[in-house]
Amino acid sequence: MLFVIEGKTPDHHDRTLRIEAESSAQAEAIGWARGIFVTSVTAAEEADLLETASERVMRWMGAALRRLTPGSMRLWGRPVSGAQSFAFVVGGMATWVLDLHAFHFV
Repeated sequence: MLFVIEGKTPDHHDRTLRIEAESSAQAEAIGWARGIFVTSVTAAEEADLLETASERVMRWMGAALRRLTPGSMRLWGRPVSGAQSFAFVVGGMATWVLDLHAFHFV
C-alpha cells in the first residue's frame, strides 16, 4: 500500500515522502530511517498522487525564487532583490507566452 509521510528534517525543512509499505508503522519506520522527524502518516489515494500543471508551475516558480539571491544580480550598478528578479523572470515568461499566442503557436 502507498503511504504519504510528512515531517521535518534535522535542519527544519518540511519534507513529504511517498512510501510503498505493508503498514503505516512500517512506513513510519522508513521515514525515521531516512532521517525525517515523522509528524503524520496517511494512506495515499489516487487523487493525492496526481499533480496538476498549475501545482508544477508554482513549485517550479518557488524553486526559482529561492535560487535567486539578493545582491547577486545587478542592474545599472545597483543590486536587484530576489523579488525583483522573480518579477523580471515572470514578466519575461508572460511576454513569451503572449508572443506564442500572437503567432498562433498556442
